Amino acid sequence: MTVRSFFPPGEPMLADVNLRADLLGLVRRLRVCGVSMLEGRIQFERLWIESALTDTSGNLCKAAVQLGLHRNTLSRKMKLLGIDARVFRVLRRKHVQSEKVTPYAVRVAGGAE
Repeated sequence: MTVRSFFPPGEPMLADVNLRADLLGLVRRLRVCGVSMLEGRIQFERLWIESALTDTSGNLCKAAVQLGLHRNTLSRKMKLLGIDARVFRVLRRKHVQSEKVTPYAVRVAGGAE
């Protein structure tokens, strides 16, 4: 089985985007430091998911599409990895709405009736 068979047609391979050498160097450094394959995979998945959540401001549906996962699968992985999407959500409103003044509020405040 070739490396190309793992990628859908038209998708770049690691060699195509010059990441293979960087990834290989990282793997070697992790092995020298005594990081197990399981721990390395867990941390890699955590960072990959956190990156997608950052890009989508915590939107699980959009992050799942970016990652090529079903939303439920992403939610399950996040639970296993202890990732909380709320941390990645930012205020989506550009301004804070001012408090509406109603006739009742004016009366309670002692204003004119």
